[in-house]
Amino acid sequence: DQKLILEVARIIREDFLQQNAFSDYDYMCPLYKTVGMMRTICHFYDQCLRVMQETSGSEHKIGWGTIYNTMRPTISRITSMKFLPPTTTEAQAKQHFKQLSDEITSGLRGLVEK
Repeated sequence: DQKLILEVARIIREDFLQQNAFSDYDYMCPLYKTVGMMRTICHFYDQCLRVMQETSGSEHKIGWGTIYNTMRPTISRITSMKFLPPTTTEAQAKQHFKQLSDEITSGLRGLVEK
């Protein structure tokens, strides 16, 4: 779980906190986008930790390496949340973050059920 913590810290540092005022997508960040991004990152962390803890005592233990290799496209989408334009409406942004959270949940559930 320490590798998970390091990865989530990297996502927060590089993709959530860093801002480029000269870009079209990052010159400002509406509150609903900020909240949606952080909720999605926290959801990813919580779900990954849950999977790792639930399988820690079983013969099919799932570690960070397995999660990372399986969920790589989803992790890429998490790190790309910052590219959502600030002109996106609140409803569109909420839908985007809900889809991403659902993708995280279903991807990790599928990993456990294998």
